Amino acid sequence: MRSRLVTALGLLLTLLTSALVTAPSASAAPTVTPFTFPVEGTNVSAFRYSEPSATPRPVLVMALGLGSTQDRILPEVAPEFVAAGYDVVTFDYRYWGSSAGMPRNLIDIDSQLEDWRAAIAAARSLPGVDGNAVALWGTSLSGGHVLSIGSENIPGVRAVVAQAPHVNGIATVSTIPVPALAQLTAVGTADLAGSAVGAQPTYIPLASEPGTLGLLPQPGALDGYKRVLGADFDNRATARTALQIPFYSPNLVAQAGRAPTFIGTGVTDNITPGIAARELANRMGAAGRDYPGGHFDVYPGGAAYPELIRDEVAFLQQHVPTS
Repeated sequence: MRSRLVTALGLLLTLLTSALVTAPSASAAPTVTPFTFPVEGTNVSAFRYSEPSATPRPVLVMALGLGSTQDRILPEVAPEFVAAGYDVVTFDYRYWGSSAGMPRNLIDIDSQLEDWRAAIAAARSLPGVDGNAVALWGTSLSGGHVLSIGSENIPGVRAVVAQAPHVNGIATVSTIPVPALAQLTAVGTADLAGSAVGAQPTYIPLASEPGTLGLLPQPGALDGYKRVLGADFDNRATARTALQIPFYSPNLVAQAGRAPTFIGTGVTDNITPGIAARELANRMGAAGRDYPGGHFDVYPGGAAYPELIRDEVAFLQQHVPTS
């Protein structure tokens, strides 16, 4: 009897030891490796989030929206996807954050799309990455970018995730009062004209209180930025940006994309209205739906985040499986 008990206890101890040695740690932080890649002669700053793997892993390329940099939000979001079996590459657009380029805080749509193409190429070439299993993740303005880039059907891109995306320029600026739009147009035109003769940029706030000058003067925009980026975020951008947003409509090209697409929207979003995104999603047959809350609730700490991140991971597991 005692012999059988000792044997059973020994077997149990062996199994427990084996489990402790071989089971992955859900709380272990991924390895974060900085690197750069060139775009038109300018170095773009990137981070790779990864875990050890015996086989090449799919890679998710991520960037944030209007005036946001990779040191905010993404250090909390990227590990969610790493834990699900993906490598993640984040980057700062040229002129922003830790990337090079002058003038600082310039938002230029064509340049940012070119940064996306270069980031995808850089991610595909990393050692230990499956270059034929790439997914794109964007939010707000970069949600529009991934829909635009998805329409180009770049080799290796197998899925696109866009949350609270900017999909239509007119729909987005329709949330801004007409007097504010007129003021933005005036200062943007002056900044653009000045840039043509070498003048220093005119900077305006990214987000501002209603009734004051800013690219996003909608109610809650400034508080939302402070909540998700921190009160010390760099709240300025070149004024000429205001001339680009109304004419940037990814919904005009997105349907050409062949990769499965996920579009998640905030039901009370007053920055990038969900109605335009849902119309596009229906037309594309995209996955995703409305989630509780507004534009800033899709980020960590927001009402939509727990369910949204779960659905995004499930979507990627279905279309870019990790095993």
